[in-house]
Amino acid sequence: MAMVILSVWSQNGWLPCGHALRMALDMNLHRALDSLADTTIQRTDHEERELVVSARIWLNVYKNDHLVSLGHAKPLMLRDDSSVKRARTLL
Repeated sequence: MAMVILSVWSQNGWLPCGHALRMALDMNLHRALDSLADTTIQRTDHEERELVVSARIWLNVYKNDHLVSLGHAKPLMLRDDSSVKRARTLL
């Protein structure tokens, strides 16, 4: 989350944004939405909270990548929307 904040407030936000995206992918945050949308699994409150936090961070990283890419006229680092396909289900 700190890298996302750094990329939003930095002069050259493209580099921290890419780093935040790679860190989130390494931590498997992109799978949090699918896990959270799967209601067949029984989870404890702590596990549910961890998934919600992971999903929020991933959505912020994803949105920030799109905003920075559009603002700097650079290509998107994430071209597919498979990591956020179940976001509408959660909404």
